[in-house]
Amino acid sequence: MNPQQRALTRHFVQHFVDVGFMSSSEGSDGVRRVMLGAMSAVIAVGLFLPRLLGRKYVGIRGIPDLYEATVVGDTLMTIAFAMLIVAFAAALAGDSMFPDETDFRVLTPLPVTRGFVFAAKLRAVALYLGLVMVIVSAAIQVPFTAVSGGPYASRPWIVRAFVSTATSMGASLFAATATMAAQGVIVLCAPGRY
Repeated sequence: MNPQQRALTRHFVQHFVDVGFMSSSEGSDGVRRVMLGAMSAVIAVGLFLPRLLGRKYVGIRGIPDLYEATVVGDTLMTIAFAMLIVAFAAALAGDSMFPDETDFRVLTPLPVTRGFVFAAKLRAVALYLGLVMVIVSAAIQVPFTAVSGGPYASRPWIVRAFVSTATSMGASLFAATATMAAQGVIVLCAPGRY
């Protein structure tokens, strides 16, 4: 990536996390507080969910068939929950994929192509969604695999945590790209006045 691409991507990332109502009064501290608050909420849910499910696993540790079925079902539920959160974040970020009026006014006089601008916007959104995917998947899957372990677990805890987190990130990537693709189709098919 050349310095021009890096600079434009940095500009879009800064513009992406710049929340208008916070910029005037608190500046970047307000944005940091909101981001930290959102990450804390996801981590709290990730810690609360296994605690909620933990009692169930204590009761079924002696029954191998029931334990295996319950672990599979709850693992799918936590993956679906992570996908839902990432899809929601992708829906919020989907509008940022397309240049807005400010981008056109600022970038039109510059010698840059549409592809150059779109690639920079795509990198900015990909960085944001990648961060969301990693945080959500790790915050939900790592505590869940710690709680759901038992004498009938197929692998050691650290291996199951890594595999569950990687699987959750892959599923979340699918959810994010499907959400953004649906938004793109809607934007392309909608009449210009809307």
